[in-house]
Order: sequence, then C-alpha cells, then structure tokens
Amino acid sequence: MVSFSELRISDDKDQIIIECAVRDLPIYTNMYIDTITIEHYENFSESGSPGGKSYVAYRNGTNGSSQRNVRCVVDLAAVSQLFALTDFDGGLFYVFVHCGGTLSPNASQYGDGATSTTDLAIVLDWRKFYKAGLKQLVAYYMGCGLKCTVPAWLEEFVMLWNAIKLAIETCDWTLLDRLWRKFLAIADGVPMNTDCNCG
Repeated sequence: MVSFSELRISDDKDQIIIECAVRDLPIYTNMYIDTITIEHYENFSESGSPGGKSYVAYRNGTNGSSQRNVRCVVDLAAVSQLFALTDFDGGLFYVFVHCGGTLSPNASQYGDGATSTTDLAIVLDWRKFYKAGLKQLVAYYMGCGLKCTVPAWLEEFVMLWNAIKLAIETCDWTLLDRLWRKFLAIADGVPMNTDCNCG
C-alpha cells in the first residue's frame, strides 16, 4: 500500500529518517497514512501489536489534515529511553506504516496484499555488519596468510551475511530477527579460532 522513498539511519547515527507515501493507484485514492510506529528488534512482534514497546513517529491529525505523503525524522534522544539505546549503531528497527481511509470496492482484484492496511519495512545500520566482516577477514588473513583453506567460522559468517540479505529481500521478518540476533553475538565477539591449522 505504501512505498518508501527514504528509510535509513543517518550518517552520524543520531536519527532515523522515514519518507513514505500511499501508492498512486486508483484503489488507494481514499487512503492516507494514519500512523508510523517503530519497534526495536528486541521488542519485535510481526503483528506490530501495541502491547510491545513501540515509538510513534507520526500520527494522523497532528497537522490538521490527512496526509498521503509523510516525512519524519526521529532523533535518538526521542527513542533512547524507550529502547534503552545509546546510539543506532548496529540497530535493526521495524517500521510499521498503518493506513486509514476506505479502499476501493474492487481492491481484492489486485491480490490479498493490496487490501492490507499495514505495511512493514526495516531500517538497519549496515556499517556494523561491514566492520564485523572486515574483522573476520583480517583475523583469517593474520592467522593463515591465505595459505590454507577457508576456516568454518569465516564460511559461517559469509553464509549468515547472505541469509540476512535474503531474509530482507523476501520480507521474512521472523527469520531476519533470529539471524540478526545471531549476527550481533558474532559481531561483538572474536572469531572462534584464528590459528592456522594447515601445518
């Protein structure tokens, strides 16, 4: 129902920037963005239920009219207490965009996804992932100097990297949540074995 023109963590890691709009299709003519909420990966629930901790980045009517296009900038200071954050480094956030209004009567002809009034997207800081990958590669190079076969711990990291990208591309948020937690455990630690065992 919505498309994102911008969804990212700022370069200084102090803000989440969200810009989205209701798609310009005849079935969405009477739709508008009602709320935009953000959940941290530690509080993620795929249903986006209000029972979990969520930060309301936008609420319809705050400027007196219903908007089809919304841009909001969420400062770290605004969400840090709710999610107990010191920065957005390595952060994975789920962004729920809830739409209001009335769908066209023939909306179901466009498929089941066309009638959903909530869209879910993610924003994450890839820099932590890149830094962890570089750390893994340096550990391999320093331990083996490219003299032997690639160790299992490095293969696991590369497979995890690809699994995370695939989970994002297929919108498998539950799998992404599980993989991201595994990544953070690896990223903050050191490789299991950096010694060269080739003899």
